[in-house]
Parts: sequence; structure tokens; C-alpha cells
Amino acid sequence: MTNTDRPPVVVAVDGQPGSAGALRYAVDEAVRAGESLHLVHVRPGGPAQDLVPTVTWGEREAAGRAVLDHAYASARRLAPGLDITTELAVGPRAAEILSAARGGRLLLVGRTPHRVESPFGGTPAGLAARASCPVVVVPATWQAAPTSGLVVVGMKTRTHARELLSHAFAVADSRDAALVVVTAWELYDPAMDREEAGEHASEWEAEGRQVLRGIVGEWSDRCPSVPVDLRIVHGRAASVLEHASAEADLLLLAKHQHLVPPYGRLGRTAHALLRTSRCPVEVVPAGVVAELHSRRPALAVRA
Repeated sequence: MTNTDRPPVVVAVDGQPGSAGALRYAVDEAVRAGESLHLVHVRPGGPAQDLVPTVTWGEREAAGRAVLDHAYASARRLAPGLDITTELAVGPRAAEILSAARGGRLLLVGRTPHRVESPFGGTPAGLAARASCPVVVVPATWQAAPTSGLVVVGMKTRTHARELLSHAFAVADSRDAALVVVTAWELYDPAMDREEAGEHASEWEAEGRQVLRGIVGEWSDRCPSVPVDLRIVHGRAASVLEHASAEADLLLLAKHQHLVPPYGRLGRTAHALLRTSRCPVEVVPAGVVAELHSRRPALAVRA
């Protein structure tokens, strides 16, 4: 049953194949969490934007409504009992999507294959960097297939680890999934990196595992029902996490936070993974620590 008192799952739809996976994922997420679904479509401009408009205001309005009607019908077929609302916004795409997402728990956007995207504006990366709620970027081909039962977390530093891990444990628990916490290491100097990887890889792994245990321990104690696997892997972070995403249902990354605008930003690794990850990527904003209420009996933690 849908709980309409909880914030909805918000998904941006544009009528293109790239948003199809995001819509399917949004329906699946709303049904699993018992939440409502909010569909938003943004059409650019206004009646005075074009000096010589090629289509009328009414035609633009009808086209936007058609996109929403099609998305609504698709979502209704997937989940007949789901509470679904729609919103047709007019204006800059990124700004209007972010405005619609302010009241939501989660924002879903699609990823179009082979599309070259700027890190700014209405692209998935731009939305993930600027949204106040978690943003999931979903490949166009995503289907609600049998799950792997794994949620992967890309852990770089202690910065924002509380937000990222609290969210990760809550997500894994809600999915009855195991958590795989991955840290990649690589030295900037190629010669030194080859030497360290060849002669001291086990030492790097042991040290990194000890650090991860300390970071993850608090959340494992709070949510002992979630199995945890700690992995210290040599290699470039984007490549290591892309490889890990092949076996996962979801990849979680943290968004860095600034004290002055723009408040959020994505690093190079996150930008790369939003384009190449084999599974959906959820970008977790800083500043919000999730509450953990485990639903499962305690299990052993693998370290």
C-alpha cells in the first residue's frame, strides 16, 4: 500500500528512450518503499521565447501532456495500485527538475547511451551535483530483473563517510542485500605504483582494511543484520568501481560539499561512473545521516 504521507519518489521523463530505465526503476523503488511516484516533464521556454515560433503554445502544451500521459500509462501498467502524480513544468530543464525534487525522497534521471554530456546544466551529472536529495542515474536498459543482492559503496576518504555509510546500510537493509565497501588505491607516479603493487600490495590491503573496519564499524554495530564485505583493490578508482558495478544492483557514491556556492560537486571518478557504471548509480548528498532500523536478524560481518 502506498503511504502518501511520505515524500514521493520523483522521476524526470522526457519521452525519449533514455528515460525508460529511470521510469522502471522509479516504479520499482516506490513499490518497494510503499511511497508514491511523482512524474515530472519539463518543456523549455514560454509563449514569448521565440520571436517567430515554429510551433504554437498550445502545441507545446499538448506535446508535454502527451509525454506525461505516456509515462503515466507505462507506470500504471507496471504497478496498478501505485499512487502516481504528474507535473508539467515550463522553463530551464535542470532548474525545474530540481524544484520538483525538493519535496521528494529520491530523484531518478535516465542515462542515454553514447551521449556526450556536459557536467553542468540539465545533465544527470549536473542534477546529481545540485540536488538536495539523493539522485539515482539509471541506464536506459535497466530492467527489474532478478537481483544480485549486492549494494556497492565507493569509499574514498573519511569525509562524508557518516552520510554515505548510514545511507548505504539503510538501502542494503531495505533491499535485504549485502554491502560491498570498495576502496581503490593507486600512486600518482607510475613507476612507484608498479613497484608498490608488485612488492607491497598485501601491506596496502591490510592497512586499508584496518582503516575501513574503523570507518564501517559504527554502522555495522547499528545495523548488524547487513552482511559487509570490505575490499581494498589496486587500480584507478573509476575502473575498479565500474568492474564492481557489474555484479551489483546499485552503486553508491558521496557528493562533496562546499561552504560556498556551488554547494555540491562531483569528482572525476563520479563523473566517469555516471557514464560507465553497469548498474544504477546513486549520489548521496552531504549533511543528512540516515536513521537505521534494521528489519533482519543479525548476521556475521565479513572482513
